[in-house]
Amino acid sequence: MPRRTAAITQADVAGVTSRGRIAQAAVILGVAARTVQDLAAREELPGCKVGRVWTFDPDRLKKWLDRKEIECAKNGLRRAGPWRSIYELKYL
Repeated sequence: MPRRTAAITQADVAGVTSRGRIAQAAVILGVAARTVQDLAAREELPGCKVGRVWTFDPDRLKKWLDRKEIECAKNGLRRAGPWRSIYELKYL
């Protein structure tokens, strides 16, 4: 006897948000795709790796970017994180 599978309806996926991949995350953050890969691999970006593919929630990426910008403004830096320019290291 063949197995019956339930049909998926719009109501079933109403709460599901679309997730982007590395290219979309790079556009949202304004950086290169390789930078997104590196940050994700170091677990500095909110993302999820499913098999060999990284996926990102666009809303969480925007919130992460907002937090980084606040961190920069609070510390008087142009960039957040451990990577700083030579100028910032020399004159701060």
